[in-house]
Amino acid sequence: MKKIVFGVIIALCGLFVSPNAGAQMGMTDDTKETLIQDKFYPVEVTDMPQVLRDAINISYEGYMVKSVEVSNNSTFVKYKVVLVSRNGKIYKVYFDDRGHVVKEHAYFE
Repeated sequence: MKKIVFGVIIALCGLFVSPNAGAQMGMTDDTKETLIQDKFYPVEVTDMPQVLRDAINISYEGYMVKSVEVSNNSTFVKYKVVLVSRNGKIYKVYFDDRGHVVKEHAYFE
């Protein structure tokens, strides 16, 4: 009798664990949509919109713009800008379409 109860418990645990196993392996459709949404495309630094130029000049005065990328799929993050400071610190800054900083990452090269 104990073996039958134990077997049923293991079978039920397997039913509850299997949907999570697929999600952990990245097999859900939500993950695919997120990857598509976060794709950025390179843009020439000279083709940067004036709103973005103003935001960089105000918030990151003295930094050099290394690269600019734009996302046409995202509804919140629109631009990814890589900036370099004089001491070699690199900033990856995400802006929205109004020039507000959404997220910032800093690291040394």
